[in-house]
Amino acid sequence: MNRNKTEEIREFWNENPCGSNFISYEQDKAFYEEYDEFRYRTEGHILDELDQIDFKNKKVLEIGLGQGADSMQISLRGADYYGIDLTDESVRRLKERFKLFDLNYNSIIKDNAEKIPFEDNFFDIVYSHGVIHHSPKIDKIV
Repeated sequence: MNRNKTEEIREFWNENPCGSNFISYEQDKAFYEEYDEFRYRTEGHILDELDQIDFKNKKVLEIGLGQGADSMQISLRGADYYGIDLTDESVRRLKERFKLFDLNYNSIIKDNAEKIPFEDNFFDIVYSHGVIHHSPKIDKIV
């Protein structure tokens, strides 16, 4: 039953990447800039919260990538960035974003956060915003 639920979640977010109902996707920098402006205008608290975290030279895993707005902010704050998402589309878009903005990352992969493919205690910080509650196995991710 959980596998089917996970597949439903994957299919939904793969076809409807976070925020795609507000900003029409285009394969260019302007799309990401417009998306970020929208995101932080409607959820301004996120930037304030990110500013309170010392990301510099820390290994940071982000669970759930969306359009990569927070991913970019984490990277710009000096993190050694790693990302994981359940969908091909968010992984593709984040890699595209990092290339367009000439940002580095260590790893951006498609996988299920219920079984993160890294050793225990590998990361200094694990970040996720508005993602984990969609999982049928929240406790396993946490």
